[in-house]
Amino acid sequence: MTNEEMYALVDFCEDYNYPLQFNFRDAYYAYCEYETLRSCYTQMNSVGLDCVDGEDQDRHLIDMPHAAFCLFPEGALERFHEKYGHLGLHFMQTGGQLPDGSHFYDIVRGGMDKGAGLADLCEKMGLSLAEAVAAGDSANDVEMLKAAGLGWRSSLFTNRSRRRKGEGGGGGGRQVSRGFLIIGIYLYFFYTIFELYLIQEKCYF
Repeated sequence: MTNEEMYALVDFCEDYNYPLQFNFRDAYYAYCEYETLRSCYTQMNSVGLDCVDGEDQDRHLIDMPHAAFCLFPEGALERFHEKYGHLGLHFMQTGGQLPDGSHFYDIVRGGMDKGAGLADLCEKMGLSLAEAVAAGDSANDVEMLKAAGLGWRSSLFTNRSRRRKGEGGGGGGRQVSRGFLIIGIYLYFFYTIFELYLIQEKCYF
């Protein structure tokens, strides 16, 4: 991400006290509303990189983040685009709608998503997308599942997420019957390792 994109996100989230984190190589840094994000991660028992207090807002002086993550209530996304739509940032909803109507979003630069990351990784490894297997657990995985030769989606999606997974053609994102639950669990753990590898190699977003 660029300084301008980071500034826009911080400026908007600080104005409304919306939680915002930036995803760096070593950790997730919460630039706004750290305690709220920490509470959310604790409730989800989330694994992976740590979310740390970044409200000093100086981590990007070392290197830039590859993505961001926020919690917006209904209507906030439209307000952001009204003010900063010229930046072309891509918001990908992750998970279902919270009881208060809020949504979590992964945020990347325009034209970037997990499908692009998978294509880049396959090229580096000398593989075709048809040879790729992908697994996902949220709406931000749609493009990756479409791109892969075989895509598996968790049966734990919300109905809205399921409908979005079914968009588009191709082999990616096909529904796998419950009889393959064990295979699905294996693929889920593969996906988690795969995602962390993309972050480490800076070819994720």
